Amino acid sequence: DASGSARQRDRVRELDVLTRWLARLREVTVELVAFRNDVDAPVSFAIRGGDTAALRAAIEALPLDGASNYGALRDANSSADAIVLIGDGLDNFGSGEAQFAARDGSVPRVIVLHAAQAADSQRLARIASQHAGIAINLLEVDAGEALERIEAPRWLLAGIRVVAGQCEQLAPSVPQVVGMAVEIA
Repeated sequence: DASGSARQRDRVRELDVLTRWLARLREVTVELVAFRNDVDAPVSFAIRGGDTAALRAAIEALPLDGASNYGALRDANSSADAIVLIGDGLDNFGSGEAQFAARDGSVPRVIVLHAAQAADSQRLARIASQHAGIAINLLEVDAGEALERIEAPRWLLAGIRVVAGQCEQLAPSVPQVVGMAVEIA
């Protein structure tokens, strides 16, 4: 989120967590997609040997201006294994919600990071949960804890099939991350 409200976030803290995580991955391709009221064209970065300097410099150089339109984040052709969304969730232009899907129709994991005093935490949590992910407020946890949460194994209730009989109500109705203990009755 490179809108004007990004000036109010602790971008250094956000970038520290992002670059530390990518450095741990060592070899990864990242597509940087900045957005405000519209989505910028993606810019690709090859992280090799954990070197995130070029990506970090590009993010730091983004002009922070304009409104925020989370509804503009609609990618139905992603090849990403994960999407990292960094922003405050404050949507003041357009309508709709961020929607991501992979080319094969599956839902990529969305990791939401923010370090903002003023944030729409419910929107950010909703985006993460609808995409089998996690939302982390970096003002509440340090970088080490954030990295542990990002890298923790995730169990996902992806679907339920009724073999016989009928099901009138089903909760959750979207893919939902579950804890290490699951009870099925």
